[in-house]
Formats: sequence, C-alpha cells, structure tokens
Amino acid sequence: GAGTEDSACIPWAYYSTVDQVKDLYSGLIGPLIVCRRPYLKVFNPRRKLEFALLFLVFDENESWYLDDNIKTYSDHPEKVNKDDEEFIESNKMHAINGRMFGNLQGLTMHVGDEVNWYLMGMGNEIDLHTVHFHGHSFQYKHRGVYSSDVFDIFPGTYQTLEMFPRTPGIWLLHCHVTDHIHAGMETTYTVLQNEASSETHRRIWNVIYPITVSVIILFQISTKE
Repeated sequence: GAGTEDSACIPWAYYSTVDQVKDLYSGLIGPLIVCRRPYLKVFNPRRKLEFALLFLVFDENESWYLDDNIKTYSDHPEKVNKDDEEFIESNKMHAINGRMFGNLQGLTMHVGDEVNWYLMGMGNEIDLHTVHFHGHSFQYKHRGVYSSDVFDIFPGTYQTLEMFPRTPGIWLLHCHVTDHIHAGMETTYTVLQNEASSETHRRIWNVIYPITVSVIILFQISTKE
C-alpha cells in the first residue's frame, strides 16, 4: 500500500501471466489503485479526479489476434508476409491507453479540481517514455516532494502525479521521445473554466461595471466645471 513517503493513492498494474507477452500485447492489462483509508471518497468528499495512463508500445505482432486481424482486414491474407520488416514495424502501436494520435478522449477537468494522474510503464527495452504535460506542472513524491512537467516512466514502474489545474485550454500530453511522438504516442487533456468561479466573476463585474462607469462620468463632469 501507500507508505508514509508516498502519495495518498499509488498505482499498480494487474495483468495475466499465463502467457505474459501475448496476453499483454492483446490488451490484458489494467490499473489497480491502492489508497490510504482517509483518502477514499466516502471519508473525503472533496472533488478529486483520477486518470490512469498506460504508456506502452503495443507489439501486435505478438498479439493473440494477429492472424484474425490479417484475415479480417487484408484483401489477400494469403499474401501477407509476417516476417516482412515493414509489416512488423507497422504493427508496433505507440499508444497511451491503447489509443494513438490524439484519440484518447475523456481527459477533462475544471480549474480548481484536484487531479491524480496514475502513470504506468510496461513492455520491454523500447518502452522508455518521457511523459510531458503541456500547460501545467505537477507534484510527485519520491523521498521528498518535487515539482515538474515531465516524468520518466520505465517498464514495471508506476507513479502518482498530483495536479491542480489553473489555466483553461486544450493541452498536449505526450511522450517526449522523438520517434514515439511521431508514431502517435500523444493526446490532449482539457481544462474547463470553473463554473462557480465564472459565476462569481460575472457577479463581481455586474457590480463593479456600473460603479466604474459612474465614476468616469462624475470625473468628466467635474473636469468640465
């Protein structure tokens, strides 16, 4: 579980070890989040969002579904050479949660939310990923508390990042390894303006605006006199 020097919640991965390689690259993996008791929502009603991100090059050459995919999507499956280098490379999917080129959706939050990002790294020697969040920094704990906008993930490593979004926008999130981002290991996360904050600003403006206009008019009248 989470130790005294860890975040309140820490991620692990659950996966099959029947055939660890083929099962993994067929998608049989998911996040397992372990929290200290006081953090759980039943005891802590504060608004917190949680997103788990798996950075992994899915080698579909090792998938249980390779032959089925060839039969389903190839016009001439009998002509497919599974030993061809270009074919092998084309089946290495540089993905975040199995999605590529910005197709991972649902990473949406509001200004003022408390957000936990649970990073997971699996795979082999090519799965060295530098996770970069544009637009915001985060805090993480590892024998101390540190702040950054980049975190390195390796196979078999897991990390909690704590973020407090403050700037609305659609922000890039990707692996900073050049050929990984070119191959599609990128997505976006969206920060929306806090509705309560926006309403407060509107109310303040509705009060301040007429006062400001009145002061300007009175100033103009006084200068004319």
